[in-house]
Amino acid sequence: VDATLAADTLPARVHAALPACRTLADVVAAIRASSVAVVAYHSELAERADALEAAFNQVDRRVLQTPAYDLAMAALDDPENDAAIRRAADDSSQTLAAKNNRAHFNAAVAHLRALRASRAPNDKLKHLVLAVDALARVPDDHNDCDADLLLPLAVDALRAANVPHLHAHLNLVETLGRDDGLGVQGYALTTLRCAIALLIRNHLAPPPASR
Repeated sequence: VDATLAADTLPARVHAALPACRTLADVVAAIRASSVAVVAYHSELAERADALEAAFNQVDRRVLQTPAYDLAMAALDDPENDAAIRRAADDSSQTLAAKNNRAHFNAAVAHLRALRASRAPNDKLKHLVLAVDALARVPDDHNDCDADLLLPLAVDALRAANVPHLHAHLNLVETLGRDDGLGVQGYALTTLRCAIALLIRNHLAPPPASR
């Protein structure tokens, strides 16, 4: 139990950089600790790898169905960068990369928009992973595309989804979530962070000189 708790401690930046989230972080950490103890006490649950994960998800959903969610989102918001995303998304001069396989593209947009309805960090993370997975299948149903193709598609999806307070959603996943930054979850987060940077950079870049 102690080893699991040590591995599941919330990031220090929650307490250091986000004072408004301190109480929420402490509550989530305390209830997660109780969940570890309960699961470990019942041998039939302790032997199941998914039992602790399911318990954590239920804890997060319950805690974040309270006004604490609005407090966390406000503390994690980034109005300046979100305004930059909105301006870039409204820039009609940017060309669309997604010209085929609209079903997968539309699925990715739907998952991005579902961030607003999801409150638990891992629920949001699942939508991010599914969005990137759908985008990877836009060029070819059966083969994942490389980053050179994926990033422009992710930029298009962000523009189409137009998710308010996008940085707050991503920050909540990174701050209160339990992902270690590796694997498909880390790849999805990194892809979308890079796509945001590319979206804003393309908007700020001067138009190409005409010949």
